[in-house]
Amino acid sequence: MGKSIKTKLSGLEYVGKDETVIVELGYYGNNTLALRITDEIGEAVSSPTVNLESEGETPKEGHVFVKDYSENEGIYRALAGAGILGEAVRTVAFGVYDATAIEAPIIHPDLIPD
Repeated sequence: MGKSIKTKLSGLEYVGKDETVIVELGYYGNNTLALRITDEIGEAVSSPTVNLESEGETPKEGHVFVKDYSENEGIYRALAGAGILGEAVRTVAFGVYDATAIEAPIIHPDLIPD
């Protein structure tokens, strides 16, 4: 992982409303962007993004696919509300159960890739 910011995310069951988390920018093996959320001591809280290369989908440059279903329900709204992600560009259905991912740009100035 590379760049990171400390923030609070609201509306998530697994993150306390007063808990500070760290959102980190990284890359998948195919060089598409990834986000990871940890607590302040580095323990994993969430991996909100998904790599859909095997589904034939690649996000636009500077964008990520966010898993906004099951245990990650509400994560897109929380990241957008914290100023990390911009407006959703599209929704992509994937997998056997037609899970969905939201494509959105990373807009926080401290997380925009070089």
